[in-house]
Amino acid sequence: MRRLDGGTIRDLTLDGVRADAGTSTNGWIGTVAVIATNATITGTSVKNAQLTATSAEKVGGIAAELHNGTIDDNLVTGSLSAAKMPAGIAAYVNQNSQVRHNLAAADLTVAAPGGDGGTRGIDAGLIVGYPGTPNGSAFTGNVALSGSIAYQGRADGFVGRVIGYTGYDGWTAENNLANAAITIAGQPVTGPGAKNQHGTDATAEQLAQRTTYEGLGWDFTNAWRWDDAAGHPVPQYTQALFGSGTAEQPYEIGSPEDLEHLTAQLNAGNARYTGDKHFVLTADLDFAGRQPFGGINRFEGVLDGAGHTISGLVYGPQESAGGEADRLGLVRRLDGGTIRGLTLAGVTADGGTRAGFVAGLAVVATDATLTGNTVLDAKLTATSAEKVAGLVAELRGGSVSDNWVRATVSADKMPAGLVSYANNGVSIRDNLVEADLTVAADGGANGTRGIDAAHVVAYPGNPGSGSSYTGNVALSGTIAYQGKIDGFAGRIVGYTGYAGWTAQSNLASGAITIGGDPVTGPGTKNQHGTDTAAEALARQATYTALGWDFAEKWSWDAQAGHPVPKYVSSAEAPNRIATTFYGDPGTQRAFTWYSTLDTSGAAVLSTDREFPEGSATVTVEAQREDSEDGESFFRAVARDLKPGTTYYYRVGDAEQQVWSATGTFVTAKGGQEDFTFIDLTDTQSQNLAEAELSAQTIAKALKHVPDAEFVMHNGDVVEAGDREQDWKDLLDSARPSLLKTTFAPAPGNHDAHKNAFADHFTLEGPQDQDRSAGVYYSYTYNRAHFMVLNTNEGGAEGISGKQLDWLKADAEAARDAGATWLVLVMHKGTYTTANHLDDGDVMAMRRTLVPVIDELDIDLVLQGHDHVMSRSKVLAADPGGVQGARPVETTKITEVRNGKRVEYAVDPKGTIYFLPNTAGAKHYTQATNPQGWSWSRTCGCSTAPVSRRARTSRRSTSPPTASR
Repeated sequence: MRRLDGGTIRDLTLDGVRADAGTSTNGWIGTVAVIATNATITGTSVKNAQLTATSAEKVGGIAAELHNGTIDDNLVTGSLSAAKMPAGIAAYVNQNSQVRHNLAAADLTVAAPGGDGGTRGIDAGLIVGYPGTPNGSAFTGNVALSGSIAYQGRADGFVGRVIGYTGYDGWTAENNLANAAITIAGQPVTGPGAKNQHGTDATAEQLAQRTTYEGLGWDFTNAWRWDDAAGHPVPQYTQALFGSGTAEQPYEIGSPEDLEHLTAQLNAGNARYTGDKHFVLTADLDFAGRQPFGGINRFEGVLDGAGHTISGLVYGPQESAGGEADRLGLVRRLDGGTIRGLTLAGVTADGGTRAGFVAGLAVVATDATLTGNTVLDAKLTATSAEKVAGLVAELRGGSVSDNWVRATVSADKMPAGLVSYANNGVSIRDNLVEADLTVAADGGANGTRGIDAAHVVAYPGNPGSGSSYTGNVALSGTIAYQGKIDGFAGRIVGYTGYAGWTAQSNLASGAITIGGDPVTGPGTKNQHGTDTAAEALARQATYTALGWDFAEKWSWDAQAGHPVPKYVSSAEAPNRIATTFYGDPGTQRAFTWYSTLDTSGAAVLSTDREFPEGSATVTVEAQREDSEDGESFFRAVARDLKPGTTYYYRVGDAEQQVWSATGTFVTAKGGQEDFTFIDLTDTQSQNLAEAELSAQTIAKALKHVPDAEFVMHNGDVVEAGDREQDWKDLLDSARPSLLKTTFAPAPGNHDAHKNAFADHFTLEGPQDQDRSAGVYYSYTYNRAHFMVLNTNEGGAEGISGKQLDWLKADAEAARDAGATWLVLVMHKGTYTTANHLDDGDVMAMRRTLVPVIDELDIDLVLQGHDHVMSRSKVLAADPGGVQGARPVETTKITEVRNGKRVEYAVDPKGTIYFLPNTAGAKHYTQATNPQGWSWSRTCGCSTAPVSRRARTSRRSTSPPTASR
């Protein structure tokens, strides 16, 4: 494959591959993939390959280039020749890639001479030839088994048994082994070398022992087998669930056989699946007619039912569970794990005369989360067992929320519709229960602790401190019980003897009977809940009043006459939500969001956070469009809003009852009111970790500037505008913050791919402009007028004549309308102090744009692009000045605020050019060495002179300081 974008290739053998690029200089060769981006290649064998590209730069036994991907558990043998960068596994690797547990036995040839001092870009390694930049990659546990590297030039730092070039920082090479007999330029080398580039020396005898590889952590259960004839490991194929077990790529369960396979592997302790792995159902599973399901002994991960149903399960014992073999349920022990969005229909379990607890979902759950699940028409019986429950027999810490259970449950002592026993600060809230319960044991005239029953929790145990049972509804059912009811059997809670727990705001149908008779709520410690008529329980408003979430957690089923759990996938739920200015900030807002729902969308706005029906709440229909990436997204524009008003909003779909979380914004008051806003730039995230870093920065900025009325972004929202995952990572990671404010972005060069910017932000601006590379627009916020430029559409001149004409007309109109301040926002800044200060288009804008800025008397220019903090002096255009500008004399005022000296000028007659550092991980180096012109006199801001030639950059892993 030429491009493997986000895909996976695994368990493939390519034997005897031949490739010859001839004299082509662009003919890179990668046996599996030429360029792999955000991709995974695993378990693949490339045997006896002969790959030649003596005029082309890169040849890799697995991939020529790897960007932010994973190559693990692969074998390569053969001969590889390239003009500059041959490598046994990957010629070039950057970003946050993982290259681990690969085996290479190859002869490499570098056609170009490296020279006595070595040459960056002429490099080779049996694992990786060239770790590029930026790079946070890890090269771990690989083995260079045998081979040679034909090369002329300096080896140290350029050619290695494991890694070639070592000049860039950020990556690590650890626990790699190499056969000491491998030669470079005909001579053996000694490990580990610079940055461990040669790996640890190993003998042929050591590399012929399985224990050597086991010591590196190689997986001989799932990934490798020992080949006695070859004398080394080879990749092995084993049945496996599709996926990698991460939140982004969960293991997929698409059939009853998949679930049975997973159960067997978990119960056998297979490390591929144990621990905090993620799993998702991809289809409904029908177990009717199959053998009894023995259950998962222990589960610590995340099981996402994704709204799918498992039907016809019959629980049976599991011999591998030892002393817990008689406990019946989908999971015997749910330890710190999560089960969500799963429906079990028609599950049955009969413990007979055995004493093992029985549960519809998890027998014993410890510090676990069960949410959004449905157990329907379950029949669970164990008349010799102490505890049987529709959902969980024992809950020891954790939470149970937003589940629906309809079941028939019988136990010797503690049957419950939801949970038999709970302690250790549990939270059980907003659950719906319909259950017929039977207690086999006699509670006696005075009641017996431990012989208890309830629809929600039969027995709140000790310690019960901090446990809360809130907002639950016992919808219907009966409790067959003999003995004292008060304090022992209840519609909501059974035993009430222990202190520390609370039961509040729970409702119960007055028709539910205990011991054949109805009871009156709320009872001791609210054990029966509030008496509620059937008519009230058939109204959505009853549940809304309890605080049930009908935006994300529940749907109203009109036919059933009660709520049902709602499963909304992350793709269906509104995502990549952006709230932007659209014309007048006092009366209008625009909303953009993505969703896979094939229906009409809408934005609902209200001045009341409860969204009541009436004049306070309005619905704005959305326009559905297809993005350049082929996804569905929606735009809505709210008009006729009231200035100076707090609005709450949701976006989504009324028909499907799928809504976003509630967002909020405040419309501009207008007039002469002062206001505060946050200005940041260049989040430019290229993966989830960097997106989360930028999201932290935005959140901290809003926390420290709580009165900020909007967030301005000076461009480069993402690293690659044509890579939709970048937009997902950044906008969804920052969603909690973006839902609290209005976002005012400028397009950056990294956002400039076709329609990428316009597909994520709905902005007004001139309607006749070309929006394919960005949008230019303006708005007046109180007495300040903001003009946002698109520095992507001017070519070599930076800004087109058409956009300059618009800027002049717009600024003059704003002044005529009474604007006191003019603020220009643009990504490519004319006066900055780092990598881009002498770019051609930037220098062109000093000739074409700066005179216009001066002519229009623009007060402040907010910039991006250069990833440093810089602020100019007050400047005026001057063709004879330094780079087209000169400092303006100002009257400085000095004050001491909070012990700090502050200098400022009031309405100076010129323009300040400001760049607020970076809100992302990528930082540039402040420029030095002015090389002939006095840049520092113009900027007057950096701690060192300014450079015209510095081109270095780095990415950090800690949040930068937010700027405003």
